[in-house]
Amino acid sequence: MAEPHSKRARLDSDASLEQHGLAVMLTDIEEEGNGVLLLWGLSMNDQQRTVLLVVPDYKPSFYLPCPLKADTAQKTFSQAHPEDIRQLHRHLNARLPSESQLESVEVQQQRPIMYYRPEQPEGIPFLKCTLKPGSSVKKAAGAVEKVVADGSLAGFSWRQRGTNPHEADVKPLTRFLCDASLSGGSWLWACSTPTTQQQQQQQQQQQAATAAAADRSSSQALFQVVPAGSSRRRSSCAVEVVCSWRCLHSLTPDATQLAEPDWQPPCCSSWTLCRQPCARRLQQQQRATSCRCASWCWMCWPHRLMAAAAPAMPRRTQPLL
Repeated sequence: MAEPHSKRARLDSDASLEQHGLAVMLTDIEEEGNGVLLLWGLSMNDQQRTVLLVVPDYKPSFYLPCPLKADTAQKTFSQAHPEDIRQLHRHLNARLPSESQLESVEVQQQRPIMYYRPEQPEGIPFLKCTLKPGSSVKKAAGAVEKVVADGSLAGFSWRQRGTNPHEADVKPLTRFLCDASLSGGSWLWACSTPTTQQQQQQQQQQQAATAAAADRSSSQALFQVVPAGSSRRRSSCAVEVVCSWRCLHSLTPDATQLAEPDWQPPCCSSWTLCRQPCARRLQQQQRATSCRCASWCWMCWPHRLMAAAAPAMPRRTQPLL
């Protein structure tokens, strides 16, 4: 029996979304108890369809001062090497409860906002401790601090830098918005390709011998449309997608990027179409009015992105604003 036309069209539409991605204006964010984030928004298609992005893989984290490697025989201290950090990761997980296990531990240069450090303008090394999705950051940070402070980790010294965890009180949803550069009312591009920053971090994790965690994350679908009528549906939105947080590309500049005349979304840097002046900018030039941007308007980025990435998909012919 021939497949119904409406069902076939819906399957073709889902396949097109998985191939080209989806531009969404974020309207609301909800956090579930198991660490799943629900991003509600509107697509920029002609019908202005409602969209739900289900993000199941965001992992919260906190920071810990990076210890020095202690040589008890010579009574000297040196910077910890990658192998020392891997050893520390194993020792910590062996002493932590199951609900506070660390998925990964990596060294990052960070600049604390407290106190002025002119001798260290580039910052100091910190351990970024990443947890499993849905884990309690405050509880895990307290458990790690307790293990570190009792002196049971031989070969590592926190005496010079302290053992207080940093940013343990930041809620996972707040950290997610910062890491993904998103906010209410902003535009994002959800697709099956991770951002450049996430690709670099994934390569660093693989080099740091966290292949098991990388394999688990790569085995998950990065961008998968949930068909209408499926039992896995969570909402009645026109489009529902299970998407990795690593594949959410921010299209809206933050307050600091608004002052950069050449700013453009990282996912558009290789598209010549996106570097052409937008219609809004040309209209302002014709009216001899001033514009805060040099050759573009960030409110038109989603439409120009659709034109460059998916010319066959239905899209608006005029900007929303």
